[in-house]
This record gives sequence, structure tokens and C-alpha cells, in this order.
Amino acid sequence: MYQTSTASRQDFPEILRFLERRLLENAWVIWFVHDGLGRSLEGERVVVCRFHGQVVATACVSAWPFRGPRHYGVHMDSADVGAVGAVLETLPGGIVLQAQLFTPETKEYFDSLPGAERREGDLFFTVSPDEFHPGEGDGR
Repeated sequence: MYQTSTASRQDFPEILRFLERRLLENAWVIWFVHDGLGRSLEGERVVVCRFHGQVVATACVSAWPFRGPRHYGVHMDSADVGAVGAVLETLPGGIVLQAQLFTPETKEYFDSLPGAERREGDLFFTVSPDEFHPGEGDGR
């Protein structure tokens, strides 16, 4: 049985251990969860999901009123597809959700949702020190 709750700062060490085990997938999620627990913005919260007492998913959920009254963004990671659903059940119904997904489990869940549209994107490019040669800027 999945148990979800709003996370507090006391949950952060446990959430961080979960995310660090999966670090290659989700460095962005660590950043969003850390910031979400460190501040108290209206419409933003961190959700943690446990299965048999162990963290199996976490998400930073933010209301995006600049996009519209029912728009939300979520940055999440999950160890299994069922936990993704458990986290999303904590959200209000009838919303427009933009999710940044980095793991196969979260992508699999959202790919199965009717009406979900995936857009791929690159966040960063890595260039080795041997191949990096800075160019001149264009003055802007």
C-alpha cells in the first residue's frame, strides 16, 4: 500500500538518500525538492510516497498561476509506476499539468495517460575539456 504525504524538512535526509541512489536520472529533482522544502511559497509543496515505510517516489508540485488558474508543474522521480499514480492522486482534479520526467518509470506512467503529450528536450550538453574551445560572443 502506497502512503503519500506532504513532506517536511525532517523528511529531506530520507528523500535525499532515495534520490541520490538514482542520481544519474534526476539531479534536477534533487534541486527542486531541496528548494521546495527550504521555502514556503503559496501553491508549492513537496510530496513523498512510501511503500512499506521506504521512500519510493517524491515530487515538487507548484501552482503556475502565470499560465492560468488551474496550471501546475511537477518535477518528480519514482522507483515504480504505481508510486507515480499515488503521487498524482494528491493533486486536485481538472488541472493542466506540465511534468518534467527523467526516469523510465515516470515516462511509462505518463505515456499511458489519455491526452498526455510528450515533448523531448535537452537540458544540458556535456563537452570534454579536450574538445571545449570557447568562441567569441556576439556582444549581447
